[in-house]
Amino acid sequence: MPKQKKARVVDNGLTRKQIMRRRQARRQNRALLIGLGAVTVVIVGLLIAALVQEFVVKPGSPVALVNGVKIRTDDFQKRVLFEWDSLQRQLTQWQQLQSQYSSGEESGGLFEQQIAQLRSQLEDPNGLSQQVLEQMIEEELIRQKAAVEGLQVSEAELQEEIERQFGYVRHPTPTPVVTPAVITRTEVITGSDGITTTRVTTATATPRPTVRPMSEAEFQQSYATTLQQLAQSYRFSEADFRRLVETTLLEQKVRARIGEQVPTTEEQVWARHILISPEAAAEDKEAARKAAEEQAQEVFNRLQAGEDFAALARELSDDPGSKEKGGDLGWFGRGRMLPEFEAVAFSLPVGEVSKPFTTTYGYHIVEVLGKDPAREVDEFTLGQRRSQAFDDWLQEQKQTANIERFWTADKVPPTPTPARLSPQ
Repeated sequence: MPKQKKARVVDNGLTRKQIMRRRQARRQNRALLIGLGAVTVVIVGLLIAALVQEFVVKPGSPVALVNGVKIRTDDFQKRVLFEWDSLQRQLTQWQQLQSQYSSGEESGGLFEQQIAQLRSQLEDPNGLSQQVLEQMIEEELIRQKAAVEGLQVSEAELQEEIERQFGYVRHPTPTPVVTPAVITRTEVITGSDGITTTRVTTATATPRPTVRPMSEAEFQQSYATTLQQLAQSYRFSEADFRRLVETTLLEQKVRARIGEQVPTTEEQVWARHILISPEAAAEDKEAARKAAEEQAQEVFNRLQAGEDFAALARELSDDPGSKEKGGDLGWFGRGRMLPEFEAVAFSLPVGEVSKPFTTTYGYHIVEVLGKDPAREVDEFTLGQRRSQAFDDWLQEQKQTANIERFWTADKVPPTPTPARLSPQ
């Protein structure tokens, strides 16, 4: 019987086979650890990529491009929440006013209308966010216009406007000293014996107390509290707030610059008229029109016979706005009256009276009292035209500028639930 071969012990009492097995196990463990490490690296990489996408890429991605300038998603989201809070505050104020002053159907309807409108905006975050986006696009267009025009807001202007919004006046006008007013009352009293006496009484009217102006310390405290609330609620930094105020000031400067281009003088006419309107309630409209035409011709004949224009206007004109003023319309430029009315008024020589002509209101007879080719535009009209010039410019910019919108519903930040919209 052959002898059994003994395993050779080569290291620490282990056979060569055991050593080989141990080495193979180590290699397998090492490969497993390397594989686990690679998987871990991949998972961590994916997590980091997801975090970067969520907190870096997405916030920095554009929600719109305005002539190549990016409106960031995170700025847009902060602004949506800021505007939502502003609407919520307005709603609360209107609800409080309604509870205090609402009386009668007319006033109650006004409050209800405002409250319903605010609720509608607050309960539609998608619609509100799109409004905010359009507002931010307009603000960027204004900023670009300001840069072209060389318009800037200094730090001093910005600080003064912030202080003004908080009610703080750095250099207030000195409060005048008010002397208590002395009121004297004289009464003549007749007694039962027929003798009259005079009684004089005096009283001192106490002046109303003046409102104490806000101190700088109170402003700083209010400002700090507001910034803290904005940061906690909407991640709205002080820089965000100051930029918002700066945008308001830039808009004022751009408005003023565009308004400077509006002419301050224009051709104007001073005229008066008599209006004869067909009877509105007449069943036979043609007969009513004919009757008005005949009456207007009769008025014209009376004027030609020498009767006073103003007296006839007070007696017969159907224009309630000018009737009591003898038909006087004052000075007006083009675009203020109906085109057919202006065509007659601007073509008629001074001092002449027109034959009856028609507009949608009825039959007119016009007398031109004066003309001025370059009369100053009144402040109210000039202000309206300047405001319209800015609005027209802004709308033109929105149509011609290179604007790309990337709004999607997932870019809208979560807003408080509609349950918070209930009356307080």
